[in-house]
Amino acid sequence: METSGGILVVDDDVDALRGLLELLRTAGYRAAGAADLDAALHLVQATSFDLLIADIRHKADNGLRLIRQARTEQPAMALVALSDFPNPAVEAEVNRLGGTYPLKSMDPQRLLAIVGEKVSGPGKQRRWIRKSVDGGFRARIGGVPAKVLDMSYGGLRLEFSMPPERQPPSSIEVSLMSFGLSVRADVMWTTRLEPAGTWICGAAILETDPNTRRAWRGVVDTLPKPS
Repeated sequence: METSGGILVVDDDVDALRGLLELLRTAGYRAAGAADLDAALHLVQATSFDLLIADIRHKADNGLRLIRQARTEQPAMALVALSDFPNPAVEAEVNRLGGTYPLKSMDPQRLLAIVGEKVSGPGKQRRWIRKSVDGGFRARIGGVPAKVLDMSYGGLRLEFSMPPERQPPSSIEVSLMSFGLSVRADVMWTTRLEPAGTWICGAAILETDPNTRRAWRGVVDTLPKPS
């Protein structure tokens, strides 16, 4: 298999495909495109990618077939399935496969934030170093117990339990119990883990109060740097 390390975008709407490719390339990512299932399957089998972004608006069966094949061919590849409207059955299958299911109508900057969480490596470094939290900080999201998995100056990843029929909110307030600190954050992506039945989400800090941001950075600074 040829090594690419880029992003594969699949959309049968050629204009939308061009727009997504331009957005990603302008942001500094290497991106290839395919406008039909056969071309996409060929690329997945022939070339290694970091991330697959697949539109599943009109042909959900084909989109899920592609995502399943991608998961089989390249288990380490991250997955994002775009749709214009919610579909709980499709979303459940995408989550089962370890993918993220955002709506296609989202702001382009929000999509880039999701891509930034999914892709890292040479030539595309994160703006801030993400530090793992050994054992996880105890936290709460709207009264629901959660565990902080890792943190950076700009955001964090959380794990929490919530019934599959309930979707995590788009904006949250995260309370770090050990530090007496609460911050507002915008959820950028979510993934449902099965069979554990827990959610993983990535969130960007929204706080504008300088004292709160300073306190947040102080917590991050106490964590050991990644080796």
